Amino acid sequence: MNVHSFHKDQFMKEKRQLILESAEQLLATDGFRGLSMQKVANQAGVAAGTIYRYFDDKEALIEEIKLNVMRRVAFAIQENVQDSDPIKVRFRTMWLNIWHFAISEKNTFLNRNQYDSLPSSDLVKFKELEKEMFAQVNQLFIDGLEQGVFKPLSVE
Repeated sequence: MNVHSFHKDQFMKEKRQLILESAEQLLATDGFRGLSMQKVANQAGVAAGTIYRYFDDKEALIEEIKLNVMRRVAFAIQENVQDSDPIKVRFRTMWLNIWHFAISEKNTFLNRNQYDSLPSSDLVKFKELEKEMFAQVNQLFIDGLEQGVFKPLSVE
């Protein structure tokens, strides 16, 4: 890979991220019904056609927003959590992580229900990805059930 193609790839990744962030911001303020590709383009400062270089359609953009939000939330909640730590320590770390995330990512946190209700083309695949991304949270509850620390309820 030469320097020119490296810079081009980096520029395209940055532009794609800018489009995602702009769309997420519009979803937070205008909701799903208020989201249009033209509004996203205006918010991102790009031509509307540029969006289609990165996303096939509005649904693909929404899918990526959902995944992007889910990745950020999963990373934030599970940051500095060690599966080898006692349940109480893991639980406290996750709880504090949620607290800090709610403060620092207020829009994402407040709009969580909205992101959950966005349409998804492959709900089964999405649920599997979610399970993978939140594996440490899931493991905490499995361990807590096995040790009798949590009431015997479904982990789901």
